[in-house]
Amino acid sequence: TDTSAELSDRVSLITVKSSTIAVTKLTLSESSAEVSVGKTLTLTCTIEPTNATNKELVWSTSDETIATVDAQGVVTGVKAGTVTITVASKSNPSVKATCTVTVVGETSIDDVPVVGL
Repeated sequence: TDTSAELSDRVSLITVKSSTIAVTKLTLSESSAEVSVGKTLTLTCTIEPTNATNKELVWSTSDETIATVDAQGVVTGVKAGTVTITVASKSNPSVKATCTVTVVGETSIDDVPVVGL
């Protein structure tokens, strides 16, 4: 039978190093934007470095009653007001970018002054 000393001579230690490349910077297509109530605006995000291992993003809004944002960065105006849309790296949440979105209400024909009659 083998003794533990003999076995340890036959065991090789294999170290596997993961080559994770972290997201270091996010940049949005716009730093401020305007969208009408009921309309949409698509924000795009550039991830740096381009070869980052985990490119998953998390989108959020500062106030869902004014504007919502989906997982693809599509912002929908809900009611007039201003919100901050934030995108963050899922793997490194401290890396983020923001866009201030102003939602403007629809102007009805009753709101337009009539002049010159």
